[in-house]
Amino acid sequence: MPSAIETPVRQPSPEVMLLSKVASQMMDDEALSTAAAILDIICRYRIRRPHETCPAELEGRLGFLSQIYRKVKARAQIRMCLPAFPFKSPNTRDKVLSRLPDKAEEFSLANLNGLCSAIKDLYEPGAKLTIISDGLVYNDLLGVPDKEVWAYGETLRDLAAEKNLSNIEFSRLQDLVHLPNLPSRLEEITYVANATNFRRALLNTFGRADYDPSKEISQNQDTCLTYRGYIKFLETDLRHVYPVGEDRSKTKFKTGIEYISKQMLQRGDAFARAVRENFRDHIRLSIHPSTGENKIPISPLPTASHYTTPWHCSIAFDLNGAVTTGPRADFENDPKYELVHEDGRPSYFREASDLLRWKSDVTFEPMYPCGLLIRPAAGPKKLSIRDVEAEKVRALAEVNSPVVLRGFSKTKDRDLFVKKAEEFGRPLPWKFGLVLEVKDQGADSRGLNNVLSSEWMPFHFDGLFKTHNVPQPDGTEKLLPNPP
Repeated sequence: MPSAIETPVRQPSPEVMLLSKVASQMMDDEALSTAAAILDIICRYRIRRPHETCPAELEGRLGFLSQIYRKVKARAQIRMCLPAFPFKSPNTRDKVLSRLPDKAEEFSLANLNGLCSAIKDLYEPGAKLTIISDGLVYNDLLGVPDKEVWAYGETLRDLAAEKNLSNIEFSRLQDLVHLPNLPSRLEEITYVANATNFRRALLNTFGRADYDPSKEISQNQDTCLTYRGYIKFLETDLRHVYPVGEDRSKTKFKTGIEYISKQMLQRGDAFARAVRENFRDHIRLSIHPSTGENKIPISPLPTASHYTTPWHCSIAFDLNGAVTTGPRADFENDPKYELVHEDGRPSYFREASDLLRWKSDVTFEPMYPCGLLIRPAAGPKKLSIRDVEAEKVRALAEVNSPVVLRGFSKTKDRDLFVKKAEEFGRPLPWKFGLVLEVKDQGADSRGLNNVLSSEWMPFHFDGLFKTHNVPQPDGTEKLLPNPP
């Protein structure tokens, strides 16, 4: 009899252990365990996770755990909010590809949508994430027109709808402040016409006259971390807006950047107060590094680099599917990568390879979280499976799976289908033959209708049913899969 496989036991997190000691008789253990697991999922998306939990972070985690625990006990949906996605950096020469969302935003939204899906896998009521655009809070300080903020936000919403990212919702500054006589639905013209009014209403309602940025930087660690982040990205964002030269020294440029950063802190304080007022029952996420006491700092992009926000960088894909992010100029100066356009606009960089160069015109689209989607560039059915270069597809699949072929015609031509399969390698036949022709058989399929019909089913390994006996070192034989 085979020995039991030992699975690692999930160790209670520090805050769970503390709560268990303090009020074990008052807590619902199952709800507490679920809440802790949900918090662990959120924290997997953190910008950084220290090896040791500092007191401020532990205190913050206790607060977030309590917040999630109340939702779990009530079987309510977990609600999160993230102030983010303002507008593209004005530096389209060195940092970003254009003024509109591209593949970096697409993968970022998919990553955040996946955060909610991961919670749904664990907790049936699931989760929703509201992205609160802070574009109008800061854009005038960086010289970005209100019209560009609108275009960025609208394209972002269209992208989320197109990709069916149903766990993501959007909110704008107009939802946080009250302006009388606004149209029920803003269009571009009414949005731009009221942009200054929105900013004024934010500062009048939530601003603090006694707010001193310099004092906050010196006394508040979170504010100091945010300020340093502002300084860092403004130096590159505004490099070509306010170029250093005869009329502007490096010292004057640095002084100007520091002034803008402090103005952003003051507005950011008002915006944060507006978010707290309007999203009281939401888990507060942040794109900025922080102690974790009042908000959880997360990375919108699935990347190991420190370029974690898609509006400040470009995205690149290695042939094996690895994602990397960085300034546009870095990828343009690296011969390893080539620029890819989508819908007539630059979208992302990819590793150059002969495997991505076919005789016929096809597109190779990176899929989240992994794999490639290959389609005829001219549209569905413009190429047939005859045009599929099987050797290259197989080579791609060996380093980056799955590879999905979509939009090719002649897939119902049985002889052509078999011939193309043989180009990929030696087909593994079923017991009844080489080809299984699927047809919906309803209740008569004895539970196999997802196999016998065209219903969706998970990726799986059919080679499990093709077996052979393999001699073992001790002289016995073991039945193992025998893939081609």
